[in-house]
Amino acid sequence: MSVVWNLYKKMKGEGGEDLAVCKICSKTVKIPRSKTTTNMLSHLRESHEEDMIEAEKQTTSREKKAIESQTKLDELFKRKMNLSTKRSLDRKVALLIAKASLSLNVVSLDAFKDLLSSLNSAYSPPCRKTILSIMRDQVEELDEVNQTICVRAALEFDAVKAAIGNVKRIVSKMNRSAKVKTLYKRLLKEAGLPIVLPATDCPTRWGSTYTMVCDVLNALPALENLLVELKMPAFESEELRLLEAIQVFLAPFYTMTKQVCHKDSCVSMYIPVGKILIASTKRNCQAARREAKQFGECLLSKLRHYFGEWFEDETLCIAAFCDPRFAFLDTVLSAESWRSTADKFIALKAKSPTGEEVDNLNEIRTNDREGGEAPVWDLLTTQNSSKRDRNANDSITEDELQIEIQQYAVLLKKGRPTYESDPIEWWRNHCEEFPLIAKAVPQYLVVPATSVDCERLFSLAGIIYGNKRRGHLKGENARLLLMLKVNSNEKVGRSSKAWNPSEARRYGRKKQMEEVYDDSTTEDEHSSSGEEGMEPSQQPQMRKMQAYSMQQRPNLRLDAMLDKKPMVQAPQTVS
Repeated sequence: MSVVWNLYKKMKGEGGEDLAVCKICSKTVKIPRSKTTTNMLSHLRESHEEDMIEAEKQTTSREKKAIESQTKLDELFKRKMNLSTKRSLDRKVALLIAKASLSLNVVSLDAFKDLLSSLNSAYSPPCRKTILSIMRDQVEELDEVNQTICVRAALEFDAVKAAIGNVKRIVSKMNRSAKVKTLYKRLLKEAGLPIVLPATDCPTRWGSTYTMVCDVLNALPALENLLVELKMPAFESEELRLLEAIQVFLAPFYTMTKQVCHKDSCVSMYIPVGKILIASTKRNCQAARREAKQFGECLLSKLRHYFGEWFEDETLCIAAFCDPRFAFLDTVLSAESWRSTADKFIALKAKSPTGEEVDNLNEIRTNDREGGEAPVWDLLTTQNSSKRDRNANDSITEDELQIEIQQYAVLLKKGRPTYESDPIEWWRNHCEEFPLIAKAVPQYLVVPATSVDCERLFSLAGIIYGNKRRGHLKGENARLLLMLKVNSNEKVGRSSKAWNPSEARRYGRKKQMEEVYDDSTTEDEHSSSGEEGMEPSQQPQMRKMQAYSMQQRPNLRLDAMLDKKPMVQAPQTVS
């Protein structure tokens, strides 16, 4: 449209003709039938030249803006990015920032945006706030995966927290005062008990709570005397009974944790350990009462949820099948599950044409043997190595595997290795008898996965906090970076520790739940019959007798739980 009409307005004359009225001076100009604007332009040039030039500039500016806002042809045909691809790239950018220790503001840099645009023109990086939101979501997923709150969730019951809170207050008072420590050591010596200070509880380590409770109950006579000296209230009978029940419930967990952490442990132990923990917790729940029963039921529910996926895991089932200590035990898997596992094992191994893994069996842990001498049985494997090499390329048939599995099951029915023995050593001695199964041993009898050690995590924290570009990094954001960086590093790990003789004596024994809640201790009969009428000075001696009897409790053993045999009465160190 001509710029003229920005300075004129249309109207009708008396005879119905079209007229144009100037907006500046109100002069009327007749519009010809041809609709030309020559007369109007002449008037503007003669009378309002400056206004006309300004109107032309405004019209040109509007036209340029309209042209710039119009979608270009290359943008019209450019491939658009779907939402799932955009989210995937956003997560990778967040992981890049965490692993490379980059500033969170890097996403707002023009150079970074230009780099991503040159790689994929359809992608635009998220802002800093969106990156933090993505990191929170990723860390929440990691927390859900890494969450092992079987015990910690049960310890959150009000009655349990109150009882453990009283123990923590006493231990905390002892740790803060050297005078109280000296007094406690003297009382331990007078009572004839080992001079051992109670362990300190850590909120994120349930094992520290268990060891603290054990240390307190094992030295109860001296602790009762200490409470009298400090004029603090003594433990109530129900409170002590609840602490003893917690100790009974958690003893299998602590023992099995140490068992899995032993240097000879394999992933084949995961399913048997889960069965043991569920069976022992279920048995203790039946004998527990009141608050202890609620604690046990919560523990049992968390256990079933935690180990449910493991019991159905194909790799763990085959690993248990390859372990002669647990293979074909009805207490580990049902007969139908063992048959299904054997079929899966045959289907997997029948596809493998070679047997290169069998030579690796003789190399596993050869440097870990004590004494420096190899067993005599190793001569059998070294003498016939050339024979195995000649048959290495022979194909494996399902019939051969089926026959070998049947012979394997028959041998284990006649006698299986002890639960403290090394399964790799057993296979090293029987690899000639069962060569086809032995090929899978190095693949399935592997070291259990362990969590990242705190010291490793803190060393990474030093890298992140020590970065000068992160001088104002918030603690919440630092945790997001740490979690993403640590969980993306597969090489980070730690070496586990198993029992030592001192720990076995202090924490490896346990009292039966029936002894905690027997007929004589229901309601308040236990406290009234034993301590009623006693002087306050005589009550610690009664506690001392109870502590000594509690120290003579049996040890939890793998063979006793899996074979359903009587528990071994003499306390022994778990290997």
